Amino acid sequence: MSIREPQEFLDNVETELHKLSDSQRIVFGRLVCERYLPEYRSFSVQYGWGEPELLEEAVRFAESQRTERTGDRSQAEELLEKCVEATPDADDFDTVLVDYAQDAAIMVCHLIQYFLEWDVKSIASIASKARDLVDAKVQFEEKLNPSDPELEFRIASSPLMQAELASLDHLLTEASHSN
Repeated sequence: MSIREPQEFLDNVETELHKLSDSQRIVFGRLVCERYLPEYRSFSVQYGWGEPELLEEAVRFAESQRTERTGDRSQAEELLEKCVEATPDADDFDTVLVDYAQDAAIMVCHLIQYFLEWDVKSIASIASKARDLVDAKVQFEEKLNPSDPELEFRIASSPLMQAELASLDHLLTEASHSN
């Protein structure tokens, strides 16, 4: 089995996103966000902090506005501001779950940011944050040593990381076939 290098994969995702329509990019962003919102909800339930319903509302907003570039800009700005406020600060919680919740919330922020700038990098950043979340999970679950000179290789070769890259690839294909 060949190992897909995560950064190279993400560079390819951005290239592929340039080939998609705005609507298809939003579908990809939505699909990735929906995949990770449970991480945020789990953190919120366990620590009594956060607004999972707000993040879900923001994702629904993105889906409802995806066919037009003339969507409600003021609503997008308001949602983005609220989503930023609903993003936990990793320094405020002594748990790795905050990192997962933070990444999930930032993904939603990038999705809404897309409506304000129409920049492919916002959607590509969602995939990057998904990779970051899985990177953190691999390090935590496999108890990897951060000073290990082989750390990046160990993360990249983890079955969890390789499955994540395959999943992102599948979601990109799914989005490219949407209208």
